Amino acid sequence: MEFLSLLIVSILVWNSSGAELWSHLRNQKQAVRAKAADIKLYLYTNENTQGEEVLSIENLDDLINSNYYNHSLKNIFIMHGWTGTILNDVNIETKAAIFESGKSANIFVVDWSIPAGLFYPLAVWSIPSVGQIIANYIDEMINHFGIDGSDFILVGHSIGAHLAGVVGSNLNGTIGQIVGLEPVWILFSANNLAEILDKTDAAVVHIVHTTRGFGISHVSTGHADFYFNGAIEQPGCVDSGCAHARACAYYAESIVSSGFKALKCSSYEEFQNGDCSGNQEVIFGGYPLDGSISGDFHLDTAEVAPFALG
Repeated sequence: MEFLSLLIVSILVWNSSGAELWSHLRNQKQAVRAKAADIKLYLYTNENTQGEEVLSIENLDDLINSNYYNHSLKNIFIMHGWTGTILNDVNIETKAAIFESGKSANIFVVDWSIPAGLFYPLAVWSIPSVGQIIANYIDEMINHFGIDGSDFILVGHSIGAHLAGVVGSNLNGTIGQIVGLEPVWILFSANNLAEILDKTDAAVVHIVHTTRGFGISHVSTGHADFYFNGAIEQPGCVDSGCAHARACAYYAESIVSSGFKALKCSSYEEFQNGDCSGNQEVIFGGYPLDGSISGDFHLDTAEVAPFALG
């Protein structure tokens, strides 16, 4: 549904018939600002894997008084995309995989569905303010609990990937790791680093590419970029919406397995032709990420889960 909506928006934005509406919307860009009350956090830990603890993001009071939060553990913030909710694949699959792996963590599912549910341009233009609010909260956590930016991992899907980047940018790149799953590029510019996900936003930034649809990036902006099945279409998917969401499934599976073997390669054509057979082979994903990996990597998958071929 999100991908179909993106297609409609892209046609509207760039078609002359939408010029008047587009001009009106652009005049509102600076006025689009989310409030802290528009965002909620849902905390899950190994002690409450199913029953979330709802936290206000306006201050740390709820977290300080939490029955479950353990500041000695890693903190994972998961961010959905446009029109998303806490029930999106990226939230459910990532959370489930972390707990299935047997590892302990504080998992914060970020519900920014109010600004994310706005008409696409308005949702995009809300990201700087949403990112600032989340960054302020993390900064308060760091100061109050005496923890470090390296204790945080951000995971974002679609425009949520850029939201993760904005959070990291507002924290001056001190975040430990960011996983960007299928960043969308409609109304984003690779020249505006403050508003996109790129490798300056955290110590380690890995990005997943699974489609080549309207506004989907084939630009490598992470420390490591992974192109699945050529990032054109995905085996077992009948449309681009499925392929767009498949990025979440690949990352979740990588947390509980080590089967996604990828080759460093400059293009999928070279990968298919065997021209990269002697190049560096790495394992995609996992928790935490391998911070020593850099460059562009290609790999193929199966049509159904388990998707990893290695």
